[in-house]
Amino acid sequence: MLYSLTQFRSSSMWGQDKVPQSHFPGLPPAVFLHKNRYGCVLVALYRFLKTVQMERVSQGGAARDAFSCILFNSNTTVPILHDEGKSSEELIKILSKASVEGGTNFNRALDEVASVMTTNWNAKRQPVVIFLSDGEDQVNAGKMRGLCESAVNLGKPLAFYAISFGTETYSGSLRDMARIARQIYQTAAVNVSKVPCVYNNALDAVQLEDVFLDIAESVRSQRATLVLK
Repeated sequence: MLYSLTQFRSSSMWGQDKVPQSHFPGLPPAVFLHKNRYGCVLVALYRFLKTVQMERVSQGGAARDAFSCILFNSNTTVPILHDEGKSSEELIKILSKASVEGGTNFNRALDEVASVMTTNWNAKRQPVVIFLSDGEDQVNAGKMRGLCESAVNLGKPLAFYAISFGTETYSGSLRDMARIARQIYQTAAVNVSKVPCVYNNALDAVQLEDVFLDIAESVRSQRATLVLK
């Protein structure tokens, strides 16, 4: 799998209305310096990474994954780029050093996702994007369509998971992104029973962890399909 984990890091992530609830062996202590929404994201992401990496180990390590993480507010930064070797603990430790500040720009984030995906494309890997935000912004439908069509043109349709962390009041753009991805995936894929392009809402830290675990299960199913092919 070729993962692009795209996470919101604007000032709203400082919000302490949601705080990390779960503790797991190996989780870097620095995560709990973020007693806010961003800390919740780090814990949920850790559980996701741990799950997919354990799945890889259970298969004898044959399915080698690559992880990129794009953090965005009004701008973007890529603290993890096409990493194939770090553990989930090491990846989360890197992300725990990030600051949260600034505004919101979905379109700039999509541009960065497209750049990371195309630059690091591997025909043997299924591209997966997880796009998380707790804020609102307008999205250029053409950019989203272009991202998905680029993946198809390169050889594989894009699996896209949009996550709204908090109220759904301003989730319209995230819903639209998942809808566009689903339409293009359905057009490009053959004999697919379940399209891995989904919008999810998580109201609190526990629900966010559940969403990430559901995505991990969806990814596992995709991997099985790829193996069968």
